[in-house]
Amino acid sequence: MLHPGADNWTPTAMSRPAFDRVLGDKRLRELSNGSHLPLELPARLEIEQEVAKFLKAVERNDLAGAR
Repeated sequence: MLHPGADNWTPTAMSRPAFDRVLGDKRLRELSNGSHLPLELPARLEIEQEVAKFLKAVERNDLAGAR
């Protein structure tokens, strides 16, 4: 889960129960800065990096490597 670090609408603590219910491999990454729609830097760049890392792991069939 990628969560904006400065989201005043949905704080990380509010999203945590949903994250905790997910079974299997998972990772919670709180983005630096970033409002509810995290287009601000550096949050936007962090999203791009995390998505690229995830897709590479899927391509390798190694989701544990996405952590």
